[in-house]
Amino acid sequence: MALISPPPAEAQVSLVAAIQSVLNLINGLIKTALNSINSVRTVISNFYQQVTWPVALINQAKTKVTQMIGQYSSLCRRFQHQSEERHAAQLHRARERHAEPPNQ
Repeated sequence: MALISPPPAEAQVSLVAAIQSVLNLINGLIKTALNSINSVRTVISNFYQQVTWPVALINQAKTKVTQMIGQYSSLCRRFQHQSEERHAAQLHRARERHAEPPNQ
């Protein structure tokens, strides 16, 4: 026994054809345009990361600056400590001079 279905109505055929046309447009022109836009966006992003804002070079510069700050901070602390020691020694000598009884 075979089932027989009625022939599709004319409106159904035109709706299917319209949907197929839209899908063909999306898969054709729009897909190509979107792929082109994505390619341009990728090129711009790579240019930005390599030339305008090179993250690797910026991180190298940050590391170098941090090292330099550490070196100069260490030097400054050493000089300050030596200066404080020198000042303390001078103060101690001055107190000793004033503490000595006058010569008779």
